[in-house]
Amino acid sequence: MKGIEQEGSSSISWRCQNCGCLNLTTRCHQCGAMDQVRGGSGSGLGPWVFDGATVDIDGIERWGRDSAVFRDVTDGDTTFLVAALPLDVTRWVLEPLTRLVAPLLGGTVQMRYLFARLSTTTRDASLRIHTDYGMGATHACVLYCGDAPEEGPGTEEYGTGFFRHHTHGAYAPDTLSAAEHDRLLREEAGCASAWTPLWVCPMQRNRLLVYPASAFHARVPAAGWGTTQQDGRLVVAGFFDVSSVSP
Repeated sequence: MKGIEQEGSSSISWRCQNCGCLNLTTRCHQCGAMDQVRGGSGSGLGPWVFDGATVDIDGIERWGRDSAVFRDVTDGDTTFLVAALPLDVTRWVLEPLTRLVAPLLGGTVQMRYLFARLSTTTRDASLRIHTDYGMGATHACVLYCGDAPEEGPGTEEYGTGFFRHHTHGAYAPDTLSAAEHDRLLREEAGCASAWTPLWVCPMQRNRLLVYPASAFHARVPAAGWGTTQQDGRLVVAGFFDVSSVSP
């Protein structure tokens, strides 16, 4: 899987007609083709990527590394490290969503949940392919607050991976029941053989990733990195709806 090559811009993903991969650049990263699936599942749905998202990234990262108070939150069998955002950090994160994302999606961003999330090699370090079905929002976003560790030969890509399920596809259908979603999390979220990797959005400091909440995705690599709040994977995650703007 290969990631994004554009700089300082946003892009709508497209599905390759030849091999089915999702892409953000003009050529398919897997086979090199340029023919797109038209009108099919996943076409024009996002994700979108914004580099250099906020001028306040230094303050956001400094808060996350030095001042944020992370606590355990349990969802099913999984425990996450999350921290509530103070008002100034909340304002800094919402600004690029209002400036960049709202016009793209044609409405006003209505945030449901917004928090910092930390993972290390020992905390939240297992494969968990999932959707954000349970957050009750139409879209999700991730603001990367730091760069990935230096990659050497043969290392995995670092960022957010997107996947296609062998039955449900790349996006959870509207008809997916709560019971089936819970079964997926319980039985298949950590089973690599149930999924086809599509692409990875590479982690890059001050990069904002926005995607439909129905997209199957996971942190990549699953094992994470770092051992503390100062050197672990630090992001701000948000879940929001877009309300229409009256003419």
